Amino acid sequence: MIRTVLSFALVILLLFSACTAGRSAPADTSRLRVATSFYPVWLLTRAVVGDTEGVRVTNMAPAAAGCLHDYALTMNDLKLLEDADVLILCGGGMESFAEQLAASQPNLKLAEASENLTQLPSVTGETEYNAHLWMSTDGACGMAANIAHTLGELDPAYADVYEKNAVEFSGKLRALRDETAARLKDIPVRDIVIFHESFAYVAADYDLNVVGVIAKEPNEEPTAQELNTVIAAVKKYGVTALFADAQYDDRAAQTIALETGAKIVTVHSLVSPGENDLADFLTLTKANCDVLVRALGGKD
Repeated sequence: MIRTVLSFALVILLLFSACTAGRSAPADTSRLRVATSFYPVWLLTRAVVGDTEGVRVTNMAPAAAGCLHDYALTMNDLKLLEDADVLILCGGGMESFAEQLAASQPNLKLAEASENLTQLPSVTGETEYNAHLWMSTDGACGMAANIAHTLGELDPAYADVYEKNAVEFSGKLRALRDETAARLKDIPVRDIVIFHESFAYVAADYDLNVVGVIAKEPNEEPTAQELNTVIAAVKKYGVTALFADAQYDDRAAQTIALETGAKIVTVHSLVSPGENDLADFLTLTKANCDVLVRALGGKD
């Protein structure tokens, strides 16, 4: 009896497979197909697109990639880009593969969100400029404006919508910066140590002094000499908080904390989703601001 039931089930499964084998996946009816290089650009693009119908926004690099300084394109990336109208890059030296991609896919429009925007000098000396511009309030607002301009050129009927969304986003982000600056106005110590240079833009927003950088690159362990240099800076300036990145290993920060008594504070550089893939740029930035205020003894 059991064998009969199983045989019947197998026949039904085969018949179902035969009926569905000839069906193709539903056609993509998106009016505009946008790819973004990695998570912070995806967050900004989502803010600009908003709830505009007919626009598909797909992120390329996986969350584990982090920053894209040394990222190598995969076959999956190339397949995704074949189906895109535009790839929005961070730019500013972030995507090392940009020139290669421009040569290999000449029909794909590439747009740099940080084009013509001012970057800070690199604090590590590894590159000329600090490519993590989205961590700056004015930088993120400028990137949103550039994204809106790019989308408006490709989708002119909705250009005003993209511009409106970018302006609204920027107004909210600047209001958050001003509120946070007021909360930090009277803090006793403005000297901080950061994990890597992305948080230098946040320091600049709030008139904080970066006196030490733990790692030149996020996935690179600092040398003993580099650790000793940071430890000396923590002691010299009375640093109370070490800002570690939620997306990367904090073992080096733990070593510094043990040597100095400074506390480790975890912030988010927005390069991967973390616990909530659907979080938006403003939510993640607000969380960083609250952590910053609490760590430095600002106003609740």
